[in-house]
Amino acid sequence: MGPDDNPNMIGDFYTFVALDSETKLILAYKVGKRDLTTAQAFIFDLSSRLSNRIQLSSDKLKAYVEAVETVFGADIDYGQIVKSYEAETHRTG
Repeated sequence: MGPDDNPNMIGDFYTFVALDSETKLILAYKVGKRDLTTAQAFIFDLSSRLSNRIQLSSDKLKAYVEAVETVFGADIDYGQIVKSYEAETHRTG
């Protein structure tokens, strides 16, 4: 990164995706940094496309907690899914 490069415009970018688990339809998406600003924009866009209370699950990004609370308040069923990976042990004979 050079001295004139804007850190908000280069580097890692992520695709935030809201996927309906039953229909597999994409309800909303947002490409951006993995930060509060992008999370809030994504959650706000998602909320603008919904008319009913929803159940939402996300990964453990801390920004989601604030974004969901700011946009939906208490009018949502929200939880974070945390995956734990462990090495599998193989037994021999």
